[in-house]
Amino acid sequence: LCTLAHMGCAPSKAVEVEVKDDGQASAEGWRKYVDEQLVAKGCGAGLIVGMDGTLWAKSAGTSLQQYVAVAPAEDGSKPKVAVDELAGLVEYVRTGQKPEAGLRVHGTKFVVTKGPEKAGPVPFLVYGRAQKAGVCVAAAKTCIVVATYNEADKKRPTMPGDTNVAVENLAKYLLEQGF
Repeated sequence: LCTLAHMGCAPSKAVEVEVKDDGQASAEGWRKYVDEQLVAKGCGAGLIVGMDGTLWAKSAGTSLQQYVAVAPAEDGSKPKVAVDELAGLVEYVRTGQKPEAGLRVHGTKFVVTKGPEKAGPVPFLVYGRAQKAGVCVAAAKTCIVVATYNEADKKRPTMPGDTNVAVENLAKYLLEQGF
């Protein structure tokens, strides 16, 4: 077992994750990062995706979906395009070019309000907004940290500042650990 070290807005307790022989944390271990370093820090939902296009972990009720959406073009036409949110996120981080259908997570299209940019040691950082909801995406070396917030959620409103800090801190920590 290894212990998640103290980070900027640190957990009240250390997160222990099982590390397999190949040096990768178990799926259960990654889920602890999502639950304790994103959701418990004020994010509405979170996930960690590998740069190889695999889903490492996600919070309850979160998904990256595949579907067909209308993607208005510059010429005014409204073609339908296939959306693969997972592949789109990975490609966006790799190339810096938004997917054809835009930045989408959990079936929601977010307008990019800032980024992509480099933020300190974090090589890719982007913020997006959709009415009173938003997303923060940050990349480490081998993975992408994504979290959403929803200010209008009546049961558990979450805020952009908390989400952005949690995502950036987790991505920075994972980068420092070689991920």
